[in-house]
Amino acid sequence: MQATGHGLSVPADGGMLISTAAMRGVTVDPVARTARAWRPAPRSRTSSTPPRRHGLAPLNGSSPGVGAVGYVLGGGLGLLARQFGYAADHVRAVELVTPDGRPRRVTEDSDPELFWGLRGAGANFGVVTAVELGLVRVTRVHGGELVFDLARTPDLLDVHRRWTRELPRN
Repeated sequence: MQATGHGLSVPADGGMLISTAAMRGVTVDPVARTARAWRPAPRSRTSSTPPRRHGLAPLNGSSPGVGAVGYVLGGGLGLLARQFGYAADHVRAVELVTPDGRPRRVTEDSDPELFWGLRGAGANFGVVTAVELGLVRVTRVHGGELVFDLARTPDLLDVHRRWTRELPRN
């Protein structure tokens, strides 16, 4: 199975590649503050647009082309992680088809071990068809980039360390 551009690290001689790249979609419940990324391949840029209309955000990565489901189930350490934690910690449910062909909806209550494994263990437990995520309220995001020629600023790291020590945490 391949949802986005990432592929196997070794050839799959005699295997079959099933691309789900065209299968995308996101629904949002603003009252419950959840999003359901249905089907495996909504990209971060697509999956963050519907929640944004409600002042909510999923914990996406920094690249808008990354598949949201794979990112979240791989752990998900993104731009908002310092405040809200890993994206995988906001997964409420995973829908998948297990290797025995059974469709399942897995939550922490229904199957704690499989739920844990699906959120970052790195093993293949089946084909994920949807993920339900808790959304966070985000009203403002600050970002930017500082670029310096280190040859011209030998004390830069010490100055930066002293400056950031005094900054507010939020």
